[in-house]
Amino acid sequence: MFKKIMVLFILFFAISSTDASALSQYFRDAKKAEETGNYERALNLYKKVLEQHPHERKAVLRAYDHMLNIYKTRKDKVNTKNLLGHLKSRYPDSFFDLRDIEKLSLIYLRHGEENEALRLKWKIINEPYSSVYRKTILRTYSRLLEHYKDKKDLQMHDLLNRLKFLPANDFDERDIYKYAMLNLKYGDRAEAVKTMRNLVQTHPDTVASRKALFVLAEDAQKARDYDTAMEYYAIYIETYPENTFFVQKAYQRIVDCYLAVGDKKLSEKLMKEVADWVNGISDYRSQLNLAIDLKSKKMDKLAEVTFKTGYSEATGIINKDPASYDALKAYLEIQRAAYAIGRSDIVEHAAVTTLGDFNNLNGNAEFNKNVAFVKSQAYLWLAKIHSDRQQYDDTITMLEELLRLYPEHKDRDYALYELGKTYENKGLKGKAREFYSMVTSEPLKGMARQRLAEIR
Repeated sequence: MFKKIMVLFILFFAISSTDASALSQYFRDAKKAEETGNYERALNLYKKVLEQHPHERKAVLRAYDHMLNIYKTRKDKVNTKNLLGHLKSRYPDSFFDLRDIEKLSLIYLRHGEENEALRLKWKIINEPYSSVYRKTILRTYSRLLEHYKDKKDLQMHDLLNRLKFLPANDFDERDIYKYAMLNLKYGDRAEAVKTMRNLVQTHPDTVASRKALFVLAEDAQKARDYDTAMEYYAIYIETYPENTFFVQKAYQRIVDCYLAVGDKKLSEKLMKEVADWVNGISDYRSQLNLAIDLKSKKMDKLAEVTFKTGYSEATGIINKDPASYDALKAYLEIQRAAYAIGRSDIVEHAAVTTLGDFNNLNGNAEFNKNVAFVKSQAYLWLAKIHSDRQQYDDTITMLEELLRLYPEHKDRDYALYELGKTYENKGLKGKAREFYSMVTSEPLKGMARQRLAEIR
C-alpha cells in the first residue's frame, strides 16, 4: 500500500513539474515575441495559458495583464473591451486570495475600469482580517485613501477610523511605519506621532525606526515645534552617524530651526563654518572648535551634534594608529571640546588613555617636547573634572603631579592657583595660603592676592 502511495505521489509531482515547466516556457516565448514586436504570436501563447491552465490564478492574471497591454499598445479598443468583459465574467472566483484580488484591481485600474478596481479594493478590506495578508491590506488602505483624498470624499475619514482597528500588535516594524505614515499623510497626526515614537522605542536598530525618527523630526519642524525637532535631529545624528547624507541634512535642519526662531548668534563667520561642516570640508579639529564656539553662544543642540561628529572623526584617526602622535593630538582635542560640552566621561577616558598609552613615543628634541606638552594637558583636564565633582583629593593629586613632572610648565601659575582654591575648599586655609602666595603672573596673581586677603 505504501509503495502505491509513493508511486502516485511521484507521478503527481512529475506531472506538476511538467505543467510548471510548460507554463514557464509559454511566458518565456511570449516575452521574446513581444520584445520583437510579434504580438500575434505573443497573444496566441497567452491564450494557451488561459486555455490550458485556467486554475493557475497567478499565471492567468499575468496572461490577462500582458494581453491587455498588447491591445493598449495597438490601440485596439474593441479587443480590450471584450477581454475586460471576459475577465469580469469569470474572476475573482472562490479560488482567489486577497493578493490575487489586489492584482486584479490593479489590472482594472490600468485599463480604465476604475469603478471595478474600487469595488475590489473595498472587498479586500471588508474581508475578515488575516495576518498572512496584512501587507496587502495596508497597501489597499493606502490606495483607497489616496483615491478619496484626491476626490475630497468623506470616505477618507471612515477609512482612517477603520485603520485604527487593525491589530497593530500583529505588525512587523515595516508595517508599523507604513501604518504611521498613512495616518500622517491623511490627517491623523496625533496617531502617527504616537505610533512612530513607539516604533523608535520598541524596534531600535531597524531601518523603519531610523526612518521614523527622521520623519518625527521633520513633522515637528513643519509644526514649528523647533525644540522638539532639534531634539529628534540630534538623536538621529548620534544614533546613525554612518548615514552621512541624512546626518548632514539633519545638521542643516537644526541650523534652519535656529534661524526660524530668529536666533542672531549665527554670524556670517559661524555660518561659513557650519556650511563647511555640512559640505564635509572641515576636519575634526574644526568641528570640535565649532562645537566649543556654539556652546559658548548657548546653542546647545547645535553644539552637541557638532561635537559628536568631530568626536567620531577624531576617534577614526585614533583607531587608524592608536599609538601614533596623531592619535595623541586627537585625544587632546577631544578633552578640550568634551569638557566644554559637558561630557566629563569622555574627558576622563581620553586623559587617562593619554597618560597610560603613549610612553614609547620618541623622536627629536622638538618632537619629545610636543609629546610632553600634550601629555601634561591630561593632568589639567583630569584636575578640572575632579574639581567639578568636588573630588578634592584627586584634584590635588593631579595638580601636584603636574608640577612635579613639569616644574617649568606654562600653566604653572594656573595649577598653583587651583591648588590654593582646592585646599581652601577643603578647609585647609594654611595650605591654601601657601599655594596662593606662590602665584607670580597676572591676572592670576591679583586673584590670588584677593583670596589671601579674604582667608586671613
